[in-house]
Amino acid sequence: MRLLKNLENPARDVRSLLDRGYPSTSVIRFVSNHYKLSISERHLITRAVLPSSIAQKRRYKRIGCNEIKGLEVIIDGYNVLITTESVLDQEIVLCDDGFIRDIKGVFGKYKKTEATDIALAEILTLLSKSSPSIVLFLFDSQVSKSRELARYVKEKLAQFGLEGNTETLKSVDQKLKTCKAVVATSDGGIIDSVDSIVDIPKCIMKNLRTTPLQIK
Repeated sequence: MRLLKNLENPARDVRSLLDRGYPSTSVIRFVSNHYKLSISERHLITRAVLPSSIAQKRRYKRIGCNEIKGLEVIIDGYNVLITTESVLDQEIVLCDDGFIRDIKGVFGKYKKTEATDIALAEILTLLSKSSPSIVLFLFDSQVSKSRELARYVKEKLAQFGLEGNTETLKSVDQKLKTCKAVVATSDGGIIDSVDSIVDIPKCIMKNLRTTPLQIK
C-alpha cells in the first residue's frame, strides 16, 4: 500500500469534523487551506475521506465478484471503465468506504482509446469468470460518442460469451439508484441508494496486484 504520509494529519482532521456533522465542502476547504494543500491533494482528500458512519454502511453493501454468479449486474459504464483504466495506470486511491476510485477526473472529457480496449477486456474477462445471469452497461448520453462506445461494448459482450446489453441514458445515476439488481459503481450517491454493490475495478486490482494510494 502506498501511504500518503503528508496527508495523514489533514485526513484525520477532515474525518473528525465530518463525524461531528460539519458539511463536507466547508470542511475540505477549511482543512485544505489550513495545511496549504495543493489542488491534487485536495482532490485526493475529497475522494478518499468520508464520515465513519457512511463508510461503514457502504462497506456492508459491497459483495465480492465471486458472489454475482447467476445474478443480474447493471454497470455504471463510464465509472467502471475509467476506474479500471486508472487501475492499469496505478492512479487509484483506496477510500474510507473500502471502494477504490480514480484520481484522474476525466469523466466529461472521456474518449475511447487503446486503454479502453485493455480495460474493457479486463472487465469482461472478470465477468465471464464470475458468470452473472445478465449484464447491462449504462452510458451517459451527454458524453461525446457514447452511442458508438455502447455499440462497441455490446459487440464485445457477445465475443466474451456474456448475455447482456448496453444503453445510453440522460440520467444513468437515476436509473441505477432505483434498480433492484446488483450495481457496479464507485459513485457514492448511487452506493447510498442501492442494496448491493460490486466493485469490479477493485477485483481487477487484486488480480493484477496493483497497489493503490491510501490515506491513513
